[in-house]
Amino acid sequence: MTQPTPDARNPLGETGHRVRCNVKLIRSARQLSIQKLSELTAQSGRRIPPLGISRLESGKRRIDVDDLVALASALGVKPADLLAEPLCRDCSGMPPAGFTCNTCGIGTPGA
Repeated sequence: MTQPTPDARNPLGETGHRVRCNVKLIRSARQLSIQKLSELTAQSGRRIPPLGISRLESGKRRIDVDDLVALASALGVKPADLLAEPLCRDCSGMPPAGFTCNTCGIGTPGA
């Protein structure tokens, strides 16, 4: 019997969507690759591998407090900035299922 994925038991909530949207928007605005952001998180004391960042941005990975602080430090923002309302005013970080926002490039999980 197959075990359910962690996302199925504990889906990403509104705050998680805010964080993933803001991480991707800030990373893109600063023209940082996922690899470079991974390196910067390591410099802040908590390395998040590139696959982890990719999964976080796509909504397939949850984020804990230590990751939040490391990402904020690596991106040069406060942790509260990552928790704030999404920076994209068009989709609020949550485009309809199966679609990607033309403004910020965020796509919903499973899209």
